[in-house]
Amino acid sequence: GNGMLSAQTEVGTNGSFSVDGPLAASPGEYAMCWRPESGSEIGSHAAGQVVDAGQFIVAGPSATTGHCVLGTDCQVPARGVALPSTSTLLWVSGLCGYGAPVVFTGG
Repeated sequence: GNGMLSAQTEVGTNGSFSVDGPLAASPGEYAMCWRPESGSEIGSHAAGQVVDAGQFIVAGPSATTGHCVLGTDCQVPARGVALPSTSTLLWVSGLCGYGAPVVFTGG
């Protein structure tokens, strides 16, 4: 994809837009810009040809590094945007979604 949302429906006052495949973006708040015609990137057009359409929030964790020392209490920071209170961290040996879970225990 080209990072642009494409219209899924064409309705007078309502419609929906989707990203090609899973969303790959850094968590944060983004400006939504709209223009009536499709084509090349919005950023390549003069400012007068796009309209502010609001705010778009990408929720999720930001990459961080945890560091703990054996035999001491350990707290790992969790940073991100709109993280639910039910969020959890899972440690794996390897890549997320592929590695085997690692279990750490306290004493």
